[in-house]
Order: sequence, then structure tokens, then C-alpha cells
Amino acid sequence: MTWTRLDDRWSEQPMFEDMSFEDRWHYLAMIQRCSRAEAYDGVIRAVDARRCSDHPDPAGALARLVEAHLIEIVSGGKYRVVHIDDHTPPPSFRKKTEADRDRQRRKRAHDNDDHHLCKADADCRVTPTVTRDIARDVRTGQDRTGRDEVKKITPTNEWPVVHISKAPVCEVCMEPMSTDAALTICETDDERHDDARMRSAS
Repeated sequence: MTWTRLDDRWSEQPMFEDMSFEDRWHYLAMIQRCSRAEAYDGVIRAVDARRCSDHPDPAGALARLVEAHLIEIVSGGKYRVVHIDDHTPPPSFRKKTEADRDRQRRKRAHDNDDHHLCKADADCRVTPTVTRDIARDVRTGQDRTGRDEVKKITPTNEWPVVHISKAPVCEVCMEPMSTDAALTICETDDERHDDARMRSAS
């Protein structure tokens, strides 16, 4: 966001004495257009120069402002507000605004776990280096020496092969049964199996 500077007596300047209210309004709109678009060189495209206010005759207003030496025509058919430096923020303010904008952009990225905009020496970008391989046991307060044990990862092609039996299994203990079993409950003699057999018989 930027802003427009105006002197307290800006509207009383002699250059406005013979100028209509509509032309003065259009000139102010051009200044604010430069300020809003951060066009600190005062250059505005012709289409924007015509549309920056609700003037009933913008082309005539631009011609009269050129005649009054308040604006000038530059290359490409564009217009330039001659005294734009009197109305836009000074360079020191613009640099601070840009720095604040960069800081906010960096903070938003940082909060989203994106650290590519963070400063090179920021904690989030510094990779910790291990200077010793001695780990401290916080339970005993003692240091243990030696390297941490590295677990060997067995490749999947060396995993044991599991053969799935096609024989029926007991519905109580899930143990395999003979293929010619008449019931789906094995012959184990305990209360759970007895109850299951009684339910099957009823």
C-alpha cells in the first residue's frame, strides 16, 4: 500500500486558478494512479490516463494539463506527471515499505514450513552437525561410548515364504483341521469348543 502527499495549500496554487474543477480532479486522480501503482517515475499508459477519473471529457482534460505543463507526453504515447516527486513517498519510506513487505512475505512462507526465503544463517536453514558420536543417557546421567547400533534391513526377497494352507480351520481357535472334518470346530476339549459344538448341533 502506498499514499499520496499533498501540501496543505496544494489546491490554492496559481496553476489551478484558470482550471476547471473537473480538470483539477483528473490531475489529482493521475497523481494518485501513479502513487497506487508505485509508478514513481510518473509515467502512465494513455488508456490509464484517460480512465483514472470520471471526467466527462478525459482527452480534453489531458490536452489542457499538457498545455499547463503539469503533464507531458512521452515515448509510446504515454503521459508523465511532471511533479510526481512532490506527491509520492520519499525513497527512504519506499525502502522501508519494501523491507516490511519482504519481511511479511518471509514470515508467511516460514509459518507454512517453506524456508527458501529465510536468511541463510536462520536456525531453520542451518543443518546441525554431529561433532562426536557419544550419546548421553539422560536417565542415568552417564555417557555411553561407541557408535549407535545400525540395524540391518533384510531385503524383501529374503523374507521367509509363508504357505497358506487350504485345509479348513476351527472357527473357535483358528487351528487347521483335517480336510475331511464334518464340523468347522476342532476336537479340542475345553469349554469354548464345547459351547460352539452345542450351538452347531442346535
